[in-house]
Amino acid sequence: MSGIPLAVLDVVPISSGSTAAEALRNSVDLVQRTERFGYARYWFAEHHLNPGVAGTSPAVVLASTASATSTIRLGSGAVQLGHRTALSTVDAPPTTTPVIDGRTPNGLPVDILALLRGDYRSAEGVEAHAIPGEGADVQVWILGSSGGRSAQVAGRGGLRFAADYHVSPATVLEATEAYRAAFGRGRHSLPRPRTGPRPTLVRRGLQEATGADEPLITTITHRHADRVRSYELLAEEWRRR
Repeated sequence: MSGIPLAVLDVVPISSGSTAAEALRNSVDLVQRTERFGYARYWFAEHHLNPGVAGTSPAVVLASTASATSTIRLGSGAVQLGHRTALSTVDAPPTTTPVIDGRTPNGLPVDILALLRGDYRSAEGVEAHAIPGEGADVQVWILGSSGGRSAQVAGRGGLRFAADYHVSPATVLEATEAYRAAFGRGRHSLPRPRTGPRPTLVRRGLQEATGADEPLITTITHRHADRVRSYELLAEEWRRR
């Protein structure tokens, strides 16, 4: 299993009796530590109206963690495009990874890709260029929890697909199978389908069943030290497999 990288999905949880500010400080500490443990990627989730999480604006947290890390690949997953425009998404920090929720208005993911490539043109024929997002070295993923629209959009567009295991474990195999069945060769396509389930618990059987290229791990504990230790133990065990 050592050839398969591990990654982190952080919802920036707020422990009982703690504060959002402390949760954000803990996340900055965790991304630094998981980088040292050898994790390849770190995504910040976006959730709203939940008193138990502080991850409402991944771009803000990414601005803090980008200067505190050097090798781990940072990203926001998923970007809730219902709250944004294509331009505001591309204008986010250009070194990060946007993970797009496929349940979005028609055409919005297409507009994002066009802005990244630098060939965007509106329905009226007006060109627009995103500064500094245009031409940035970013990886675009589509998030989905079933074999529906998200998996098909990612597959037909030849994009990376993140299967949302921690939300819907019963449909993760359906999602990955639908993605691979629809996989195409677009301008941003990969040489082969690339999937990354987002499990709450890593199992060898899950990785083998889904063919996941990169599991993203969510661990939530009351004490920050226990959370850090869980990622350290997992990294140690993963290297031995």
